[in-house]
Amino acid sequence: YPDNIFEHLSRALTYLGKPSSIYIIALLMIGFYILLLTMKVDPWLSFAGAIAFGFSAFFIISLAAGHNAKVRAAAYIPMVVAGVLMTYRGKKLLGFALTALFMGLAIAANHFQITYYLGFIILSIIVAQLVLAIRERTIPEFMKASFILLAAALIGIGPNIGNLWSTISYTKETMRGGSSELSTKADSEGGLDFEYAMSWSYGKAETMTLFIPNFMGGGAKQSYEGTKTYELFEQTLSAQGMPRQRVQEAANQYSGSYLYWGDQSLVNGGYYVGASLVFLFVFGLFILRGRMLYWIIPAALLSLFMAWGKNLEWFNSILFEYLPLFNKFRVPSMALVILFFLIPFTGMMAVKKLVDGEVSKEELRKRLLHSLYFTGGLALFVALLGPAFFDMDGLRDPQLAQNGFDTNLLLDDRASLMRNSAFRTLFFVGLAFGICWFYLQGKIPRKFFPLALAVLFAADLWTFDKDQLGKDEFISEREYDQNYAPSPADQIILKDDDIHYRVYNTTAGLTSDSYTSYFHKSIGGYHGAKLIRYQDLIENQLSKGNPKVYDMLNAKWFILQDKQGGLTAQPNFNALGNAWFVDSLIWVPDADSEMEALSEFSPSSEAVVDLRYEEYLQGLASGSSQSSILLQSYDPKEMIYKADVKGGDQLAVFSEIYYEGHGEDWKAYIDGKHVPHIRVNYLLRGLRIPPGQHEVIFRFEPYTYLVGEKIDLAFSSLFVLAFIGGIFGHYRKSKKEGAQG
Repeated sequence: YPDNIFEHLSRALTYLGKPSSIYIIALLMIGFYILLLTMKVDPWLSFAGAIAFGFSAFFIISLAAGHNAKVRAAAYIPMVVAGVLMTYRGKKLLGFALTALFMGLAIAANHFQITYYLGFIILSIIVAQLVLAIRERTIPEFMKASFILLAAALIGIGPNIGNLWSTISYTKETMRGGSSELSTKADSEGGLDFEYAMSWSYGKAETMTLFIPNFMGGGAKQSYEGTKTYELFEQTLSAQGMPRQRVQEAANQYSGSYLYWGDQSLVNGGYYVGASLVFLFVFGLFILRGRMLYWIIPAALLSLFMAWGKNLEWFNSILFEYLPLFNKFRVPSMALVILFFLIPFTGMMAVKKLVDGEVSKEELRKRLLHSLYFTGGLALFVALLGPAFFDMDGLRDPQLAQNGFDTNLLLDDRASLMRNSAFRTLFFVGLAFGICWFYLQGKIPRKFFPLALAVLFAADLWTFDKDQLGKDEFISEREYDQNYAPSPADQIILKDDDIHYRVYNTTAGLTSDSYTSYFHKSIGGYHGAKLIRYQDLIENQLSKGNPKVYDMLNAKWFILQDKQGGLTAQPNFNALGNAWFVDSLIWVPDADSEMEALSEFSPSSEAVVDLRYEEYLQGLASGSSQSSILLQSYDPKEMIYKADVKGGDQLAVFSEIYYEGHGEDWKAYIDGKHVPHIRVNYLLRGLRIPPGQHEVIFRFEPYTYLVGEKIDLAFSSLFVLAFIGGIFGHYRKSKKEGAQG
């Protein structure tokens, strides 16, 4: 979307001189630093807060998993909140400019679920401000600030209209927002199935991992050396002749999957926000008053309730049923991003109270002790009595026991992990308390206090983060490049000079394979928002190994495992190519019949067609073996064919996905004239071509994009003018007030 100014600004913000994703962590820190400065926090304390926010396990684990867009979108949360709070505090012009800028960047980051959760933070602020305005009888001022923020949001959203509009259009044909025509999915009314959407729900007890990281056993990446479970797997794998380095890696992976006893199938790591920061957060709840807590507490509770997903079914089923867009998202635990913002923010605002002298030392000491009793007492309770108090049976334990695995060994290790993690938490709570207490006592000089907090946050978070990432995440550029070296199978396939074909990697899952797409157009692969018709085909045909369907998808090569355990490539001589003419039609009345017909038909000579297209195909001639159609050039957005049709009008089937989008986003042209085309074989394209030699073109011309780009350009121009006006107006107003003062 080249006419969206925020895409260009985003690239400018993320350029570090070479391709890298580490800038995202820096962006997290910069955004939080800016927020704290706008809240009049000391710059060095703001630096300590930036360390706390940037090294949160939620972001580090997400980055390690490749969820760059998620982390990038989260990096703009503090900056948007800064703009909103500034507007309500009276700095309307500057708040307007910042809100418009960072709201636009947040949407351009293209992770709408995270930006959706940002909306709950903003909503909490607005409701809190409304309550205060009613109480203080300042409704006109509240309305003025709110309308300014509404204008800022619209100007920030405007340049993203092209992307948003196209995404909405696409969503209607996907498993996120579309409805399958198959009777087996008749209950689908658009959006995800509730059970599927809630499959990564955070357990209520699992919330303790924010404070005690190994409360639930741990994650898939960390080291479990020293546990009995690890030792068992290490001995077993070593006995099988596995190399030492691989033994350690595999033993840790197996240990992580066995020792985790939470509600999710597996986690990469506990979402640890930091014991020291939870202590300061609780201190903030004790010491902060009124205006700020009015929005922090509701937003924090919303975050927890949504993250619990199916574990708080009555609440989330209401949101799922009635809240716009809520049923388009999965992984409820992602809602914890709200808490991962609120906890360090509240903690640093509490530290500001500690140093600005507004609260008496006696009151501060009392509240620090209360915070210590609450957080330290909780950690001590878990360390001493947690293993006896909590039922640590995992979801897989009964199955493991049936297979002869000693689950008592798992229970012992889980208890040990919980206990050791709780003592670690108690240690960092004690350090946080001690630093704040000795500062109040005058034992730590003011200039060293921010440094002490920064070191504490880094020690608390990075020691945990590094363990979650694992040693294998820290590799040289050479090792990184080796991950993308072509396999022997890839090398064979890449010698094929055909301009367009597909590859099926039989050694990887149809819905989880990613590496194949690095070199080839893959039949499989993961996508969280697959086209619903392709998902139907996967479930009903591809997963059952129907060779005819692979043929019609032009799967020209199969990647197989050879006898030595390596990869080799095998050509599929039955692949039908890019397009072909059919001799006869199989008419079907509905989607169920269409899907069923794919199990028995001959794709090279027959096409399965829904009766809704009967009028389009009236008078169609029988196929001629002398007719031909060949792909001349391939571009993902344009395909040009040469057709030579003998006899009467004939139906050509194209091995390309039929996609309507807004209406007819893929357009067909015969000799430059736009003509309609239909869907055949459940998801392929069919085109009626008259006799003679013709140039046939399929061109991707989505209305939402073409018109959306014009809207993007108009709003981008408006944003530039509004942003400059807001900054200039704020500067002139500040200068005027300074002169009067």
